[in-house]
Amino acid sequence: MSFTVRDFPTLLRLLQERPEWKAQLRAVLLGEDLLGLPQLVRELAEEVRQLAELQRQSGQQLARLEEAQIRSEERLARLEEAQIRSEERLTRLEEAQIRSEERLARLEEAQIRSEERLARLEEAQIRSEERLARLEEAQIRSEERLARLEEAQIRSEERLARLEGVVLELVQAQRRMQDEFGRRFDLFQRTQDRFAQIVGATAEARMVPAVRRWLESCGLRVLDPILAWSLDGLTEFDGVTRAEGPQGVVWVLVSAKVRAQPGDVYDLAHTLRREEVRHRLRQEGVGAPVWPVLFALTTERRVLQVAREEGVGLVLEGQGGVVDPRPLSLLER
Repeated sequence: MSFTVRDFPTLLRLLQERPEWKAQLRAVLLGEDLLGLPQLVRELAEEVRQLAELQRQSGQQLARLEEAQIRSEERLARLEEAQIRSEERLTRLEEAQIRSEERLARLEEAQIRSEERLARLEEAQIRSEERLARLEEAQIRSEERLARLEEAQIRSEERLARLEGVVLELVQAQRRMQDEFGRRFDLFQRTQDRFAQIVGATAEARMVPAVRRWLESCGLRVLDPILAWSLDGLTEFDGVTRAEGPQGVVWVLVSAKVRAQPGDVYDLAHTLRREEVRHRLRQEGVGAPVWPVLFALTTERRVLQVAREEGVGLVLEGQGGVVDPRPLSLLER
């Protein structure tokens, strides 16, 4: 009997009614290899699941390892920086060690010198003790002498008491003499002041015609009256004028003295070197050139030499100019 397609529904119904036939038919149709395939698939799926789990765990471990690696690299970087700092500190320590050794060498030398000084001090101490012993002996002798001096002091005080009366009388007499001397000194001071005013005025009065004649003898024409100038407490000149000659106009600044001394020349030269005096003269309209001149009734030989060195003109009454002035610019220093 042959199996046809129309018999297939009947086969399916029988297989549903007889499940054991379905297993037998599956075994016949698929064979043992195909029948074991589901089990193999299940086992493979389990192994794949386990592999996936292992893979997940490995991924987590790998992530932790990567994090640990990053932390390790960061720690390594910090360690490298710390190593650099340590090397720098080590270098500084080595340099400090060298300096310390140098200082130690110097200290050792100083120690040697100190020991030598200590030895000398010990010797000096011995000598000092010997001197102290001698001083103690001298002190004993001094105390004996002091006792004798105390006795003499008592006698001196008794004499001093007697002398106090005499001294008191002398003090009173001294006071009377001082009062008399003060009165006479005041009288002498007033007389001296009057004499200085008279002599100074005489020198200044004689200066005017003498300086005028000297300027005219130099070929200059006096343009202004020769008058005294005071520069607001800075200084003063006994005579100031302008004179005109072939070279133009010059300013003449005169200091008048009865008897010229070297210091008078230095004073006039120094005054005209002071910047505040120069500035004040420029404000008063004094221009260049300026002739510094010292007038005197008489003088000594050294004044002529100093006047030539300082460039100060010297005019003497009755003799005229004996030293020519050196022209001075108020702008020069």
